[in-house]
Parts: sequence; structure tokens; C-alpha cells
Amino acid sequence: RWNQNNHWSPPNWTAITHNEVGTFQPTVEFTVLLPGFRLGVSKWSGSLSSLHDDQRMDVFPIAPTGHIVGAGLVLHFENTLTNQNHVSLHLAYSANQGLDEDNETLSIFRLER
Repeated sequence: RWNQNNHWSPPNWTAITHNEVGTFQPTVEFTVLLPGFRLGVSKWSGSLSSLHDDQRMDVFPIAPTGHIVGAGLVLHFENTLTNQNHVSLHLAYSANQGLDEDNETLSIFRLER
């Protein structure tokens, strides 16, 4: 989900008259389920990036919140971005158990505004 953060809020006239007008930065959010995740057994890694038209790449820090649920692990990524029109989340996940013990799943999730 891409949030523009452009909702209307009442003006703060004190801040406006003192040139303290804040600007809102767009926020990008990803929520992903890693099915069958078990603490101490499964593993995941990821990166968040944006590719420019001139092939330069911006890589952003990630610090998702995680929640263990019956189905596995839910990861929620939320980052504030400046001049990007699209962003990609790259995830690698290994359940390391059952029939998928030696299997690694690679996924790319892309958002555009």
C-alpha cells in the first residue's frame, strides 16, 4: 500500500507565520506472510530498493515488525520515501522443515504510485 499522506488537517497558524510548515513524505507499506515459519528453525532475508531511469539504485534500510501467528510469521514493512515512483521488496525465505526443508522461496513485490 502506498500512502500519499496528503490528508487535510487544520492549519497551525503559529507555525505558518514562523515558516515552520511541515511537509508530508509518502510512505510505502508491505505486509507479507511467511507460511510455516518457526522461530529458531526458519530464516528470511530481504531488501527494499528503487531503480532510477538512469539505472542508479537506491537501497533503503528495513526494520519490519513481526508477529508470530498460527499460519507462520507476518512481517510489516513501512518506509518513508522521497522522490521514488516505485519500490521493490525482495524476500528470500526458507521454512527449513517438512517437505520444504531444503527449499528457498524468492519473491519480489513491487509498488508504483
